[in-house]
Amino acid sequence: MDATTNGGLDDLLDIEQVKARLNISERSVRTLVQLGHLPKVDLAPLRLVRFHPADVEAYIESRRSRPRPPRGKPTAATTPPERRGT
Repeated sequence: MDATTNGGLDDLLDIEQVKARLNISERSVRTLVQLGHLPKVDLAPLRLVRFHPADVEAYIESRRSRPRPPRGKPTAATTPPERRGT
């Protein structure tokens, strides 16, 4: 079977690949799974755990910090329209 006929199972990542991608320990990967932050794919009855690469990337994106709005006096560009009084 190739990736097109087995539903992309060849593309799934094992826990070693995920921990390397996230630069964390296996225990931390398992904790992320337990907390529901990182979805897993259980391949029963083999007792294997795999991860979709898109789920790993989504987790990374969810943890990315966002730029803070500038401090100081609010301007028309930083004040929401409903608070401008127009």
